[in-house]
Amino acid sequence: MESWEELASAMGVKSSRETVEFWDILSSKLGEKGYQEVIGAVIEIREKAAETLRKETEVQKELEAHLEKLRSNLLKLNDGMRAFKAYTK
Repeated sequence: MESWEELASAMGVKSSRETVEFWDILSSKLGEKGYQEVIGAVIEIREKAAETLRKETEVQKELEAHLEKLRSNLLKLNDGMRAFKAYTK
């Protein structure tokens, strides 16, 4: 997919997408229907990105919980191995 800058340049838009000018020119170039489609797509992408970040945070927390349990089990195993070695001496 082309970057915003390449798309804007191809349409003769000189400003960046953070400016009102960009969106005004984009609207005039695409017409109302095309502009609304672009706006809808941008909103959908933002919503999907936000949902992905929320899910990533949930997965991160779950992974951290599993790792904490694994560390605890490894420490118990290590303690058990030391006790066994001490007992067999």
